Amino acid sequence: VHWQRNVGRLVTVSGSSLNATGRIVSFADPVATLLVKGQERAVDVRDLARAVIEVEFNRNGSWYAGAEAKAFDREIAKPVCA
Repeated sequence: VHWQRNVGRLVTVSGSSLNATGRIVSFADPVATLLVKGQERAVDVRDLARAVIEVEFNRNGSWYAGAEAKAFDREIAKPVCA
């Protein structure tokens, strides 16, 4: 649930398979797809020792485009208490 909720956010991960900072592009349990230095990387979250969502004060949405942007915007627009 936490990974799905944070699609589009910047995350720093560390574990046996990857130590990097990237943007969460998608999540299909248990695999998160991260955009790291322009390359998509599939990461099994069970292999991660730590994952920290980074705070972005000046975040823009230029990392996504087209249909993904519309789906992302719809997700963001959902009320918190529905």
